[in-house]
Amino acid sequence: MNINIGADEIILWLRKNGRCANVTQLELGKKIANYMDNTLHAIRGKKSDESMWYKDMTELTKSAQQYSINENQLPLLFNEINSW
Repeated sequence: MNINIGADEIILWLRKNGRCANVTQLELGKKIANYMDNTLHAIRGKKSDESMWYKDMTELTKSAQQYSINENQLPLLFNEINSW
């Protein structure tokens, strides 16, 4: 089964867990895109008009790429971003 996850949700997790404090949103977006495209072979969805969390946390990006991945890949994704 596939799940949808946005780069904004990944960035939110990173920020809330004190990760990548000195990394810009643009750099994180590129790093996420690289991992999603090249390692997880995620299916790209549309770029959202507005990130789900933007209104609550304005330090997040206003728009974000959406991805569809197999639910079994979630541990791989979180193991990877946990190392950033």
